[in-house]
Amino acid sequence: MRYTGDIVEIDLSSLKNSSSGNLLFRLIDSDTDTGTTVGVKNLTNTVDEEGTASPVFVAAQNKVASGGSLDTSNLTAAPDLKVNFSQVLFDPATGNYKASVQVQNTGSPVSRNVAVVFP
Repeated sequence: MRYTGDIVEIDLSSLKNSSSGNLLFRLIDSDTDTGTTVGVKNLTNTVDEEGTASPVFVAAQNKVASGGSLDTSNLTAAPDLKVNFSQVLFDPATGNYKASVQVQNTGSPVSRNVAVVFP
């Protein structure tokens, strides 16, 4: 899955011999209101006959404690790095979100050290 800020692209090339499926939308919201609405529009299903599956790297399962704050003044923006979120879950008991985060480089090589900074 890739999210560009206004477009969600889902790569299904790893699914073989499937002619149909279901797409589930889940609104994740941590506040207590009940009037939220979402519009889903301009759905397309584009088949790239020559498409190949995205590379998959085995994710390390090492968990470490959070470090101190990051000085972002020394960071350089890398517009060719795309952040992909998946398996986003909200725990209403703790108010915390949990997600798998992947960074995809669509340009020139960069350092292996990457910081994802949330506004």
